[in-house]
Amino acid sequence: MLCFLPLATVLILTTIRWERYGDIRVDFGSELAVAWQITEGKHLYTDIAYFKGPLSPHWNALMMYIFGVSVHTIVLANMTIIAAIAYGIRQLAGMTMHRAVATALACIFIIVFGFSTSYEVNVFNFVTPFVHELTHGIALSIGVFIALERWIRKPEIRTTVEGGLCFGLALLTRVEIAFALSAAILTWFIAMKRQKISRKIIAKHIGIFGACTITIPLIAILLLNRTMPMDQALSSTFASFKALLTTDVARSPFFLHISGWDRPLRSIASQGASILILAFYGIMFYAAADAWDGKSYGFGIIIAAATLSGMLLLAYYNIPPFYFGSVLLLSTIVITCSGILQARRFPNLATYRTMTFVGVYSLILLTKILLVPSTDFYGFAHGMPAYLLFVAVLFSVPSMLIQRFQLASTSVFLSSLIIGMIVIEISATLRLDQRLIATKTLAFGNPPDRMFVTPTTINLALHAFFEKAPTLIPPGSTLTVVPEGVMLNYLLRQPLGTPYLNFMVTEYCIFGKENIEGSFATHRPDFILLTHKYTSEFGYPLFGKMPEYGADVMTWLKREYGQIALFGEQPLTSKDSEGVALWRRKDFLETSSRN
Repeated sequence: MLCFLPLATVLILTTIRWERYGDIRVDFGSELAVAWQITEGKHLYTDIAYFKGPLSPHWNALMMYIFGVSVHTIVLANMTIIAAIAYGIRQLAGMTMHRAVATALACIFIIVFGFSTSYEVNVFNFVTPFVHELTHGIALSIGVFIALERWIRKPEIRTTVEGGLCFGLALLTRVEIAFALSAAILTWFIAMKRQKISRKIIAKHIGIFGACTITIPLIAILLLNRTMPMDQALSSTFASFKALLTTDVARSPFFLHISGWDRPLRSIASQGASILILAFYGIMFYAAADAWDGKSYGFGIIIAAATLSGMLLLAYYNIPPFYFGSVLLLSTIVITCSGILQARRFPNLATYRTMTFVGVYSLILLTKILLVPSTDFYGFAHGMPAYLLFVAVLFSVPSMLIQRFQLASTSVFLSSLIIGMIVIEISATLRLDQRLIATKTLAFGNPPDRMFVTPTTINLALHAFFEKAPTLIPPGSTLTVVPEGVMLNYLLRQPLGTPYLNFMVTEYCIFGKENIEGSFATHRPDFILLTHKYTSEFGYPLFGKMPEYGADVMTWLKREYGQIALFGEQPLTSKDSEGVALWRRKDFLETSSRN
């Protein structure tokens, strides 16, 4: 029956949260729009400006080709991937832990990360992710880990091929995944030196693994070469690497903000506070277990009850035991170092080997959110492996006590306390998520594209535009949404006005101001929709207010276009001017009548 629990968890959360994922303005809409445009015959990197790997958009487009162009198609495909990741976690953990613990880890992944809501925009989860490259990359990483561990048990060529192909596909996702997975694989190969396996066999399988890995990018290069020159096909295949290594995006204010480097002392202090809270829980649990071991059962129960009650009270005020993962950096460092030391002593024990290479993988993913490790925002992916590793170790503490000190009764008592803490943690997450889900009452679109969003001021303005759009924009007319909101193109099935999907500071940094702003004059969209977005976290307050970020576009817009509709306040005029305005090219009626 345990094997059905992850699937049951997916089905339950799917039922109670159906159509309450995603957002109208932010990144998930870009993911849909890119896949939809590929199904329309557009080519990635030439017709569509794109700075990430080629695997995910083509996978999503394939899903749309097979099952139809719709939000439901991608959401259901992602839910299938969630289930696959959950069962992959269960299989990997089950190689070194009890099946019940492995199943619990799979279910925790589904609840805390797979179906997380976190924010109103609701794109920091595996159902409607802001970038599919992360979710697909993690799924492929787990495939590599399982293949490597299966290989140790039975060195077969088939297993080696599977691992190499998964690694090759992962290289086509996101640069963080590629670096983390490469380091984890290297760690695993180093550990292989201490295994009692013939060096000849190891060398042979390393060659096969490498050949399979290289084959995938080579195929991608050749396929892209059909629509672009070879040098461009090569750089596009590794577009994610290019964006990181050849631009200043990693040093931009936004990326300093999400990593905590814009406020390092405050970030470190927050981590320190959460570590102290968790250490206090650990001390109280130790005191309760010590009292229990000394036959003072009543005193032990009182300490345990008081500690768990305090956890519940803090969780009620949105401070769960692990404080949204703030302890993950320290815990992952400790676990990884422990794994390395123990793996040297016991090279044949899979537990320590797994701790080591999964720990290395987790640490490198955490570098993106180094000073602000968490389970929400970017932490839904970057913090997920570290969080599950931490929980897995917590589950293992009681059994380690039994083996080392023969404290069977005390271990059962301590197990109950740890399970209680984890239950409080997961319950707090569910409570927060459900509160956000309950606010999503405003419906956009019709099945199979319908989604519910929170009726905020900007969403109400967007909804009013969406309802009126068919009477304002003729079918087939090009539409560009500035600075973001390409989801509206997708829902209205209006062709993109330029090759660029978004006009946020990140895109300006990667593609260049001249290229982006020049595309407006070159392509001259029929309609431009201005949406409000306060972008202070990117270093610029509003699009169009500074020469470096959109001022020239706004000057050009006012000269070449006329505003024909306004919904809510005039956008991009002040911090809180949450509205949208539709502008039409001044010669649109003349040119359309000639056509």
